[in-house]
Amino acid sequence: MRRQFPRFCALLTTFALAAIAASQAQFKTLFVVNNVGGTVSSWRVNADGTLTLIGNYPAGTNPQDCGVTKDGRNLIVVNATQQTSEELYTFVINSDGSLTQINLPILVADGPLSLTVLPTGVGVVPSAAADTISTFRIQSDTTLPVNTIAAGDFPVKVAPSLDGKLVFLCGGIGSYYVKSLGVQPDGTIYDLGTTQTITNGSTQGLALHPSGRYLYVSTALGQVVRSYSVSPTGALAFLNQASNGGNSCVELAIHPEGRLLFVCNVVSDTLTVLPVLEDGTLANSTQSYTIGNDIRDVITDGRYVFVTDESTLGGSPRGVRCYRLESFGTLTDLGIFDSGQGRPQHMALWIPMSDVPPVQFQITRGILAGGSLDSLLASDEDKLIVRQGIRLSPSDPPVQIVVEGIAPSADISRLTFECEAMTNAIPPSNVVQTIELYDFFFDRWTTVDSGPASGVDRLIEVHRTLVPSNFVQGGTNRVRARVSWRQSGITANVWEVRIDKLAWRTSTP
Repeated sequence: MRRQFPRFCALLTTFALAAIAASQAQFKTLFVVNNVGGTVSSWRVNADGTLTLIGNYPAGTNPQDCGVTKDGRNLIVVNATQQTSEELYTFVINSDGSLTQINLPILVADGPLSLTVLPTGVGVVPSAAADTISTFRIQSDTTLPVNTIAAGDFPVKVAPSLDGKLVFLCGGIGSYYVKSLGVQPDGTIYDLGTTQTITNGSTQGLALHPSGRYLYVSTALGQVVRSYSVSPTGALAFLNQASNGGNSCVELAIHPEGRLLFVCNVVSDTLTVLPVLEDGTLANSTQSYTIGNDIRDVITDGRYVFVTDESTLGGSPRGVRCYRLESFGTLTDLGIFDSGQGRPQHMALWIPMSDVPPVQFQITRGILAGGSLDSLLASDEDKLIVRQGIRLSPSDPPVQIVVEGIAPSADISRLTFECEAMTNAIPPSNVVQTIELYDFFFDRWTTVDSGPASGVDRLIEVHRTLVPSNFVQGGTNRVRARVSWRQSGITANVWEVRIDKLAWRTSTP
């Protein structure tokens, strides 16, 4: 039977009237749910990858997972108790990394094993016991239900597309699956009817490649991680699989540059590092690390890797183990950090980023057919349109644009470039889109992404965590990117490119 509302009344004085500091932590912050402790821990991630505890905050009975909104204002926590109705808690993240709960929790269907917050401010919760998936709108520090649909047997995990218009869901009992779902701007979720059946099963974890073109699925009983290509409409096609390098792979985390996949093996208590090839396929394991006893989750910012160890069985230390990522995927142990709370499990990482809009652009190949600099500033359907131009040589792309921005600092720890664009070429896959960033240290263009163009708006993100300051010009803080489109096959029309957004984001150490 559902617990009654009055039990919460006494809590009102602790959070409803609390003064909330300016939200959004001003530094890199790691949040960890403590399933038995009934809390969520907030940790400051220091410049050397170690952790400093900020505090532990009540989050109901058996908190299971958490997620941070893209603006860093809210943390959402979901419970997975013995009740038939579970709860979602909403916190405000203060500038010092502490948490303030200002609303009563709301209900979610039975058995939520994970929670994902989309970049659009929509929370997605698959409920394994209820066989449903639900969405929630996170707005004005409040989380409200949007809709719930049937999800198939025992839905477990969700991974969102980069723009939040798609989510990928895995689960199953006996017969396992991974499928694609659509999400409307208001948060309404709907089934796209695209399902891949997995026979060597028990699908557990998902990770989307930072390009958005590849999806990785762990199969705990199958002892493999599978890779899929992702079309712009969400269709999945199997590519290959690689051994998980341990026993019972569950959670996955991908390097921001897409070159490494980290795999949690909960029975062997090992963390395996799988190389990711340029075509999105997986190679065999190069590194495997024994963590402790009952590891649960893994997350990375590209410089450091964090793994939760939830048990003290066998004398194993409990807490969050931190690693520094070295070259070739090797890891250096930085120690384990314990908040004093029982069973630390799933994590969410907040990295403060500064938006860097373009300040100028130049069409170096092609003809401007519509739009202006303002068209590149936001994902708002106001597009810069560029038609094919005259090529001086066969190697020239018929469409190419160079954009420049000004970073707030030359001393950065992370650089992200976002490109949202489409083409009306028929078929669009016969046009290749290439993204380059200018390396001011070596005075050259560096290709950071290349793949088939899309016939619908598609967001591509590229990240630089290894010496990102090379891509910022000393003295001026200028950043520069070049995006090109060229044919790789025959098209049935004279095509054009429609660009919705070109922009950078940076973070400081």
